Amino acid sequence: MVAMRSYPYKISGLIILIGILFLADLLIGSVYISFQNIWNALLSGNTGADPVSVIVWQTRLPRILAAVLCGLALPLAGLLMQTFFRNPVAGPDMLGITAGAGFAVAMVTMGLGAASLSLVGNMTMITAAVAGAIAVLVLMLLVAGRL
Repeated sequence: MVAMRSYPYKISGLIILIGILFLADLLIGSVYISFQNIWNALLSGNTGADPVSVIVWQTRLPRILAAVLCGLALPLAGLLMQTFFRNPVAGPDMLGITAGAGFAVAMVTMGLGAASLSLVGNMTMITAAVAGAIAVLVLMLLVAGRL
């Protein structure tokens, strides 16, 4: 019963911690910007005329948003994978999905050679990793008889 009473306090503490880290992430960067300038940029919106506004709205806020969304998506993906496979230890490494992605990247690297190091090669590597991961996932679903 004591654990249930402390649950709202834990959630409140985590929300406050996220707020503090949000502010810290806004303040930290290669260019020092005071809290007052960041606050003014947040209130005025992305005008594009002020360099502080551009840094805050086009660099720091998207970085924070990406971090929060990835932090929310990764545990959700793990929960879905464990639920779908009915296995409490199911994960991309346990099911071979990570190895499939790495194998596809290795095959593309061997096939393209030095061309795989260019910018186009980076997109090719990402595409190969996603394709390899999806191929292994489909193979796992076929073996499990769920597809």
